[in-house]
Amino acid sequence: MDYEAPRLPRTPFEDVVVTISDEEAGGHGSHWDVFFDDVNVLVKTLPRIIREAQLPPAYADVKSARPYLFPEHEPKGVLLVWPIPRFGVMAAIELDAPSGANQLISAYPWVSEGVQHTIRLEQVRLWPSRLEGQIDALAGTDGELPITFFDPLFTANRAFYKKGEIYQFILAGFPYKFEIVDPEPIVIKDPEEIGRLRTAIHQDDPARRDSLEPIVIKTKGMAAFLPREDLAPDDYEFQGPVKSVTEFHTEMLGQQAWRVRITVSRLADKDFDIDLCLTRKVLGDSRLPEIGEDVCGIMWLQGY
Repeated sequence: MDYEAPRLPRTPFEDVVVTISDEEAGGHGSHWDVFFDDVNVLVKTLPRIIREAQLPPAYADVKSARPYLFPEHEPKGVLLVWPIPRFGVMAAIELDAPSGANQLISAYPWVSEGVQHTIRLEQVRLWPSRLEGQIDALAGTDGELPITFFDPLFTANRAFYKKGEIYQFILAGFPYKFEIVDPEPIVIKDPEEIGRLRTAIHQDDPARRDSLEPIVIKTKGMAAFLPREDLAPDDYEFQGPVKSVTEFHTEMLGQQAWRVRITVSRLADKDFDIDLCLTRKVLGDSRLPEIGEDVCGIMWLQGY
């Protein structure tokens, strides 16, 4: 009788991941535009960054944390952060790579400060390096908002992920574009469109339902958070009111930077806020927004 080796059990990691291409992932090239006109300035500094970097704190460091069974064939990796654990450059290193040495896989901007949200993890979009990934999730207490974000601590925390589980994640955005806006109201004058909208809104009120008066939709304070089909899955167009503006205590990778909290959605009448890491390079010559003003732009969303 032929001997058949026993099959290893499937792991939660295998059920939650789907491998995608570099093209689908989007890469990190545009993310460095937030800080540098020429990313080669950073590339030339990488050897020093790796020498001086530290291990970032991760969920895996919590003594009570219990990882799920993890596939042995997945690459071993470690994360390094520079210049301080709070923000800067995060580097993913593959240990004992096929070349026989440790290998730098990727480097990307990182900020630890953001807004905590409840998410239900739906899927991990695993990058070809298998040490980076984007998370597809349902955010909000009742899972009302589908989102995709890059996980900067994926290498350290991947053994704790399971499809359908509830987690607390810190979300933050790096805006590529940012501006203060004074939204004009939307005025609908077309009689056919007016009739359709009034019928839907005032079905039980004939007087208001049959009126052909123009409909005015106020957009001041509107919150919007929309994926861009022409960009990566973790890039979003946003608009929302500002809740707070705080300058970071020191420069971030040579850039003055601010933490700008905005509302990007409202779930069951509860504000869904995100902190933006706004750099001087992106702000340019414009002034900082004030609390209550509306801002819009395009951001890269990350969460850990």
